[in-house]
Amino acid sequence: MKGSRHPNACKQHRTHHAVALLGLTLLGFTLLFRVTLGGETLVPGDVLLLMPPWKHHASDQFPNFRAPPHAPLLDPIQQHYPWRKLYAESLRGGELPLWCPYMFCGHPFVGNGQSALFYPPNLLFTIMDVKRAFGWCALIHLLIAGFGMYAFLSLFRLHPLSCFVGGAVFMTCGFFMAWLCYITFVCAGCWLPWALFFFEKSTNRHPHAAANALRPGGHSLHIAFQLLGAGLALGLSLLAGHFQVAFYVWLAFGLYALARTSQVWAENRFQQAATGSLLSARLLILALITVTIGLFLAGPQLLPSIELSRLSARANSFDLNRIWAGSLPSAQLVRLIIPNFFGSYADKVSVDDDKMYTHWQPEFEFGFVERTGYVGILPL
Repeated sequence: MKGSRHPNACKQHRTHHAVALLGLTLLGFTLLFRVTLGGETLVPGDVLLLMPPWKHHASDQFPNFRAPPHAPLLDPIQQHYPWRKLYAESLRGGELPLWCPYMFCGHPFVGNGQSALFYPPNLLFTIMDVKRAFGWCALIHLLIAGFGMYAFLSLFRLHPLSCFVGGAVFMTCGFFMAWLCYITFVCAGCWLPWALFFFEKSTNRHPHAAANALRPGGHSLHIAFQLLGAGLALGLSLLAGHFQVAFYVWLAFGLYALARTSQVWAENRFQQAATGSLLSARLLILALITVTIGLFLAGPQLLPSIELSRLSARANSFDLNRIWAGSLPSAQLVRLIIPNFFGSYADKVSVDDDKMYTHWQPEFEFGFVERTGYVGILPL
């Protein structure tokens, strides 16, 4: 029958997909085995031994501890862990923690964007021990990232092996690996391929699908479902706990939508200019609907955070010159292929001196993680 696919071919194709997704799952477990099934935690608890009151008992209680630790990451232990613990204990007690009584004289917890109070996957912290949940949360979101990229690439009818490579590269990219302890970064960034996947599905990779998107009928219902999925992915990126990373997700989605709109217009302008313009306009409408859905879903977290931001110490301190001064020095572009070219703040010449790093250009020491954008061997 014309256009039909042989049952054996379909079965083989599904088998390839299953094997590829299993491979991504095994890759995630291999990376995070120690903090999921290995009994360790993805929180640098030893950093507490450098702070009062714990540091006064460090030598007695932990004689093997040698200060300073390598690569001290403060936010996960100072912020993310206590916030997730407050979140979990409050929900277990039947209370939604809108207010945190432990910071200053009290603090609006719901307005703290990184509290991620309305982010559904954070319920994981309420059903298992908080310190163990960090590893499982990281694993789940790495798999969300890998599966999402795999699904997105499969829309372009690539071979399952190609989709697997793309998914593996994305879920283990330098950004996710460098910021893995900062769980909100991964939680916000992993939703990008799913937003692109559902948006691309709404266009059906066919220019005339956009023309039917706003018409009643079964096809419109299909389009609505895909737009809801894309909007949900964008909304979850805002709810995940880091607005800056979510902004990058939304920016990438917007650029992709503009690129697809331009493509539809270019494909049709030589045949019928009016049709190309109409299809492009309707595709933009699909993107705007997606963004609107995402904003509505993220509203309960976004609105309190915007209100609280006006009272922040950074609120009226916008300085464009200061922002440009923090831009990436051109010499650091070599780190795209050699991340430790200037040395690493994790490798010390002497453990007795916390400034004896292997850096041979000390001005690059600050922001080592922020300024290292390693591409990776496999993508190269």
